[in-house]
Amino acid sequence: MEIELKALKLFETEFIARNGSSVGPASAVLDTFGQSDKPYEVLLNILQASFATRKNVLLRTYILQSFKEWVKRADLILTIDLELKEEALVLASTYGPSASMKEILIVFEIHMEPEISLLLWIKKMMSKDRYNTASRAISLLNLYNNPVCVRIFLALIAQDRMNPVERLLELGGHFFQITMTSYLDSFLTGQEGIDNLKSVLMAYEIPGIRYTNLEIRVLTKLTKRLAKKFNVAIDMLPNLRRRHIRSSLRFMAHQAFTDNKISRENFEELSTIAVKNESTAQIDLLELLLEYNEDTFALSMAQKFGLPEQNWPEILRRTPVEELNNRNISTEEDWESDHLQTLEGDDLSRAVQSHNNQPIIAQEDWEAYDSVVYGEEQKQSLCSLAPGEDLIKGSTARKNMPSDEISTRKDGKEYDISFVGYEEENRLVKSANSQLVAYYEFPLEAGQITIVDNLASFDALINRIKQENLLAIDAEWPPTFDSFETTSASVLQIATTSQVYILDVISLQKSLTGKQKEDFLNSFYTEKSLIIGFSFSEDLNKLEKLFPGIKEKQGSSSNLLDLLKLWGLIKKNKPEVLPYKDLPAEQDVRRKGGLSELVRQCFDVTLDKREQLSNWSRRPLTNAQVLYAASDAYVLIQIYELISKAFAPEEWNEIICSCTRKQKQERKPKKFFRRRKRSLQKKTSKC
Repeated sequence: MEIELKALKLFETEFIARNGSSVGPASAVLDTFGQSDKPYEVLLNILQASFATRKNVLLRTYILQSFKEWVKRADLILTIDLELKEEALVLASTYGPSASMKEILIVFEIHMEPEISLLLWIKKMMSKDRYNTASRAISLLNLYNNPVCVRIFLALIAQDRMNPVERLLELGGHFFQITMTSYLDSFLTGQEGIDNLKSVLMAYEIPGIRYTNLEIRVLTKLTKRLAKKFNVAIDMLPNLRRRHIRSSLRFMAHQAFTDNKISRENFEELSTIAVKNESTAQIDLLELLLEYNEDTFALSMAQKFGLPEQNWPEILRRTPVEELNNRNISTEEDWESDHLQTLEGDDLSRAVQSHNNQPIIAQEDWEAYDSVVYGEEQKQSLCSLAPGEDLIKGSTARKNMPSDEISTRKDGKEYDISFVGYEEENRLVKSANSQLVAYYEFPLEAGQITIVDNLASFDALINRIKQENLLAIDAEWPPTFDSFETTSASVLQIATTSQVYILDVISLQKSLTGKQKEDFLNSFYTEKSLIIGFSFSEDLNKLEKLFPGIKEKQGSSSNLLDLLKLWGLIKKNKPEVLPYKDLPAEQDVRRKGGLSELVRQCFDVTLDKREQLSNWSRRPLTNAQVLYAASDAYVLIQIYELISKAFAPEEWNEIICSCTRKQKQERKPKKFFRRRKRSLQKKTSKC
């Protein structure tokens, strides 16, 4: 090794003197190779020494080019031992595919060897558990069409070597990426597929397998990650697509049939969109509905899809159609009654009493249920309201409520549990602490909700925004059932203290000019107005298509107040500002960390989220969707007003400044200079 290091030092000296030029045979070449009867062996030793001492890659290239030039000018015919070629391939593969590594293959004439010899050398690497080195050799030799790639690919995954996996795919080209990702997708068929994968790995005798990586959940995430990274179409991955649709359906079914957070109509519409015309997905939906004892619903969906009866789930085929049709669980009222029937004894009688609008007093011996909903079910859809009829009727009706329609809670406060139509039905939820929680009621009149879906109303909105000092924003978009599908916002809500504007993004994006979009952003982001949002980063991403540059504009603006940040600041420093903050999490099974929980802590009500998962791309929007969108934006104004009243004006201004971007950007230099000043003082004191 001492001889090689001296030769390397000689090359390095000439390399620096020549500034990397290899014109003419260097004296180092003559001194090192010209006097040796095994010049290739000497070259390999020098290269190994350069890697061991971490020399500059340009120096290695200089050595290789000088050697090639020396061989050419000396007109030598040299033979290279096969073992020496194998060592050179291992050396080049150990340090990855690069220009200098490919130069090693050329100098040692490895690329001229038959493929069978190359594969033999690669398999030797694999037998020594050097799969990472073998993957680099595949890349250097461009052997992506050989089946040995599959073994290397699976071995790297089983050994949890994700960086080599991605590098192998990246260098293999798009066809190789599609092939390998599709092969991985073939194992996403449940436990049967996982068992098949384990059998393949055992046949390959791959050591060091991490069996925690061979779980369906982990492989699904990996397949999705690789497909996104290398732009593999979801249509090429049928098992991944089916698993994603199935998990989406299961989530929606739980929200609809267990938590009652999605209406029956919304579930039917969204599930139909999710399964499209794929018979396997349609059958998955039918089986899921049967799991929730929704036999009639499953039958109606099977008939709606036009599925042949022989493709129906067995339990659906065995039950006579007449019997299913006679089961009276097809309406919203009966749907809720079906859920109430899961209770027994006194609990059932209390539930039925409440379902018939009978006041109930909380009892100490009530059992805890995750989500038992009391109240009359929807008897009239908002869609059936006559033109001009109020969306929110009787918002002040509870002020003059007769005393016999009021129930007294355990804490002594009176709580209205009357039910007047869909809009002001107070769904009372019995949670683990035996308290009743009501849904938030939108306080404005129908005339105070404006739909903005044309150029005239959009221009009027811009003029109104310029006059406002306080605005609240929110956005809605339809759910996606495709792993790689990205959606844009369908609705943008802007609330003032007295009005809510619902921007129909789908209609506006077809007609708005670039100047109108710019005018909107300029009027929106001004120093005089304060914009309220709640964790609005994702909303900005969804709005980028309609208003290009909105994220950049927001990033340079200082007038957005994120209520999520304000909430965290208040909980830490002055939690008594929140009137209903003291309800422990373990006593409230509905407690969340989002906007609904903040609304509960402020007003002792929760947001009705049943329209959140609905088809926001549908036009026209239903009245229920309009009401939900307006409530989501206007409640931000109410939260702001409630919290601001608890502080003196100067203190409140300081809190607002601490939650805006501009103040943070201004404070960073001050903190830096203070730290710098303290460090200088310490150094001075030490001196």
